[in-house]
Amino acid sequence: MLLVRPMTKASLLQMLKSDKRPRFREQTGSVVRRSDGFYIRYYKDGDRDVRTKVTERLCDLNTPEKKRTLLQRSHMSAVNNARHTALKSPTVEAPSVTVGAFWKETYFPWVQANKRSSTARGYETDWKLYVKTRT
Repeated sequence: MLLVRPMTKASLLQMLKSDKRPRFREQTGSVVRRSDGFYIRYYKDGDRDVRTKVTERLCDLNTPEKKRTLLQRSHMSAVNNARHTALKSPTVEAPSVTVGAFWKETYFPWVQANKRSSTARGYETDWKLYVKTRT
């Protein structure tokens, strides 16, 4: 007989938390004027969701606005592409589970252990009549 432990809120949260991956943030950066030139500010994502604010020199004070905008977009495109590439690192994916396998190995044994026998019989009848033929 297969023993099925009841799902608690804590175990569900732990299961969901383990699959959490860092998300990709599209950044535009902000251009700041200082006494010696224009600088660009953005966040750099590190390990374990640690973000640090970075300020880098972009161009001189006499640079036209259109060129500043182009430099800003170019710089942030490189930053975003590097982060996006880092997040796309190959990971081992969990094997996919079919509906039939889930029913047979997880759900129906739980129903048999936790529900009345008439309910389990009704679920099994519905499964055989309506679902099993389509899976």
